[in-house]
Amino acid sequence: MKIALTFNASSPDFLRRANDTVKFLQGSQIENATFIFWLFHHQGKPDKLPLLHLSPTEIMWFSVPEPVLVESCLSGLEAAYAQHQPDVILCDSGPWGNEMAARLGMRLHGSAITSARSVLLSSSSCTAYKAVYEQHLLAEFSLSLPPYCISVAPSGGGNIAVASAARISQIDISAPVPPCEWLLSVDVEQSANISPLSEARRVLAVGQGVGSRAGFQRMQEIAQQLGAQLGASRPVVMNAWGEMSRLVGISGAIVAPDICIAAGVSGAAAFSAGISHSQFIVAINSDPQAAIFAHADVAIVDDMDQVLEALAACVQQTPLPQDN
Repeated sequence: MKIALTFNASSPDFLRRANDTVKFLQGSQIENATFIFWLFHHQGKPDKLPLLHLSPTEIMWFSVPEPVLVESCLSGLEAAYAQHQPDVILCDSGPWGNEMAARLGMRLHGSAITSARSVLLSSSSCTAYKAVYEQHLLAEFSLSLPPYCISVAPSGGGNIAVASAARISQIDISAPVPPCEWLLSVDVEQSANISPLSEARRVLAVGQGVGSRAGFQRMQEIAQQLGAQLGASRPVVMNAWGEMSRLVGISGAIVAPDICIAAGVSGAAAFSAGISHSQFIVAINSDPQAAIFAHADVAIVDDMDQVLEALAACVQQTPLPQDN
């Protein structure tokens, strides 16, 4: 069983995406796998790589123009597949990996699935598991034709450790990108509307317990002291206490931080789905029956203002490590 791990190594989220992949592999059942890396870049290659303790047999570097578009990568991957014939092509999490898995599966006449949480993989079959119905159900998909082109779901948890790849066989591919007749031009626009919550390592999400616009503004100060991004439940933004860009949940940002503090939040299904990928959840609510406690790793029944102020004071004395 040969698996090719495909990454956009020029992405600023490279290590975070790699961490999603290793968590995917840890949660999967795979028979007798060997691994190769297919890495795309447009300028200098990183000195160290997230080798994931997998001991890859080979690393192939594909040099493509900036920005690293899926269209620019497909022909190189088709050639690599013809040479190596992997059973699985595992793409990283996020839009780039999703598009890559879907389009590559079609080009190679195999099977594709995006944002999978895990797989059950043997020499004769592949079953993938994916969250559906607003993250409330885990669906089972049987992939019929190899190669199985799969992108992984975001899992949260920050960056993965890196190591030197000096002893691993590495090949540089710098073949020119063939022209694409239907792609006339490419414009890359940095949207100012992208929520800062999406990639935050620490999130403080507050609910109706803040009580007012002034209370929400006070939480902004607390979040800054905690080194966190401030999010809000739907009642907070509908009362105009906070901006719509701060909304956490199905109709807002889906977050996957290392730590999520949910304070004064009842725990409605739409909100809970928005924080479900968090690695560690702390819930604070004065109501011991609050539904949010069912999703928490730590539950604190107390006044949210007092708890958060005490926590902020502790952090000021012992600062949290800064994001990489």
